[in-house]
Amino acid sequence: MSYARFDDEASYRSGLRQVLELAERTVCVFDRNLVEMNVESPAMQNALLAFIDRDPMNRLQIALQRLGGPLRAIT
Repeated sequence: MSYARFDDEASYRSGLRQVLELAERTVCVFDRNLVEMNVESPAMQNALLAFIDRDPMNRLQIALQRLGGPLRAIT
Protein backbone atom coordinates (compact mmCIF):
# COMPACT_ATOMS: atom_id res chain seq x y z
CA MET A 1 0.00 0.00 0.00
CA SER A 2 1.31 3.43 -0.86
CA TYR A 3 1.19 6.68 1.08
CA ALA A 4 -2.09 8.57 0.89
CA ARG A 5 -3.02 11.96 2.31
CA PHE A 6 -6.49 12.48 3.74
CA ASP A 7 -7.63 15.99 2.92
CA ASP A 8 -11.27 15.57 3.89
CA GLU A 9 -13.53 13.34 5.95
CA ALA A 10 -14.68 11.24 2.99
CA SER A 11 -11.12 10.36 1.94
CA TYR A 12 -10.25 9.58 5.59
CA ARG A 13 -13.16 7.14 5.86
CA SER A 14 -12.39 5.60 2.47
CA GLY A 15 -8.73 5.18 3.41
CA LEU A 16 -9.62 3.63 6.76
CA ARG A 17 -11.93 1.10 5.09
CA GLN A 18 -9.13 0.22 2.66
CA VAL A 19 -6.68 -0.25 5.54
CA LEU A 20 -9.19 -2.48 7.34
CA GLU A 21 -9.53 -4.63 4.21
CA LEU A 22 -5.74 -5.06 3.90
CA ALA A 23 -4.73 -5.27 7.56
CA GLU A 24 -3.52 -8.58 8.89
CA ARG A 25 -3.19 -8.24 12.68
CA THR A 26 -3.49 -4.88 14.38
CA VAL A 27 -5.07 -1.60 13.33
CA CYS A 28 -4.38 1.47 15.46
CA VAL A 29 -6.60 4.52 14.91
CA PHE A 30 -6.34 7.97 16.44
CA ASP A 31 -9.52 10.00 16.25
CA ARG A 32 -10.67 13.06 18.13
CA ASN A 33 -14.19 11.85 18.85
CA LEU A 34 -15.15 9.14 16.30
CA VAL A 35 -17.26 11.64 14.35
CA GLU A 36 -14.85 11.81 11.39
CA MET A 37 -14.49 8.03 11.46
CA ASN A 38 -18.28 7.75 11.18
CA VAL A 39 -18.45 4.54 13.23
CA GLU A 40 -22.24 4.65 13.28
CA SER A 41 -22.53 4.12 9.53
CA PRO A 42 -23.34 0.58 8.35
CA ALA A 43 -20.39 0.63 5.92
CA MET A 44 -17.86 1.43 8.67
CA GLN A 45 -19.43 -1.04 11.11
CA ASN A 46 -19.26 -3.77 8.46
CA ALA A 47 -15.61 -2.95 7.71
CA LEU A 48 -14.68 -3.00 11.40
CA LEU A 49 -16.53 -6.25 12.06
CA ALA A 50 -15.08 -7.91 8.94
CA PHE A 51 -11.55 -7.06 10.12
CA ILE A 52 -12.18 -8.34 13.65
CA ASP A 53 -13.99 -11.48 12.47
CA ARG A 54 -11.41 -12.36 9.80
CA ASP A 55 -8.98 -13.79 12.36
CA PRO A 56 -9.27 -14.31 16.14
CA MET A 57 -5.82 -12.72 16.55
CA ASN A 58 -6.84 -9.44 14.87
CA ARG A 59 -6.93 -6.40 17.14
CA LEU A 60 -8.42 -2.94 16.75
CA GLN A 61 -7.02 -0.19 18.97
CA ILE A 62 -8.65 3.23 19.01
CA ALA A 63 -7.17 6.22 20.82
CA LEU A 64 -9.59 9.07 21.48
CA GLN A 65 -8.64 12.62 22.32
CA ARG A 66 -10.39 14.17 25.25
CA LEU A 67 -10.36 17.94 24.92
CA GLY A 68 -8.63 19.52 27.87
CA GLY A 69 -7.25 16.21 29.09
CA PRO A 70 -4.89 13.37 28.25
CA LEU A 71 -5.49 10.68 25.65
CA ARG A 72 -7.13 7.46 26.70
CA ALA A 73 -6.61 4.25 24.73
CA ILE A 74 -9.56 1.94 24.15
CA THR A 75 -8.66 -1.58 23.09
